[in-house]
Amino acid sequence: AAGGGAASEGVARAMRRLRQHFVTRATFVQTRRATFGVHGLRTPEDCARLAREATAKSDSLVDLIVRGLPSATTVQMLDSLSATLCSVLDPLELARSVHPSPAFVDAADTAHQELAGRMAEYNTDERLYRAVRAVVDDERVSTLLSHEQTRFVHTMIREFEYDGAHL
Repeated sequence: AAGGGAASEGVARAMRRLRQHFVTRATFVQTRRATFGVHGLRTPEDCARLAREATAKSDSLVDLIVRGLPSATTVQMLDSLSATLCSVLDPLELARSVHPSPAFVDAADTAHQELAGRMAEYNTDERLYRAVRAVVDDERVSTLLSHEQTRFVHTMIREFEYDGAHL
């Protein structure tokens, strides 16, 4: 459920960064601090570290979401969850597809698979689904949401239900 439009926007951002940092596979350019514009992504080992950090932050956000009362903050945390995952998954996807170093490709692939697996767990987490559903079901909360927040929550609910979180 985390992703959707944010994922395609992230890919577009990553592709723009790719054009800035990458002329051809043979002439790969890496800044001193970042690969694909991602601060802290310089070596193959950084892939696993960034995935672990995103997992820890995401787990904390999920815990806050499922323990909290329905509110607009629930929506903000859900958006943060999506952004946290996509800010690492998108560059890892790009790295495993186009990085010229086989070691970097392997590390990015492994880290991507692990983090994508965690996202799949979130997408089918009934507790997370119920917490998001409660935002819509509580009229005191749902009437306070902006149009964008309402659309976002309904999109997330549809994605949760598509993945079977409500079953």
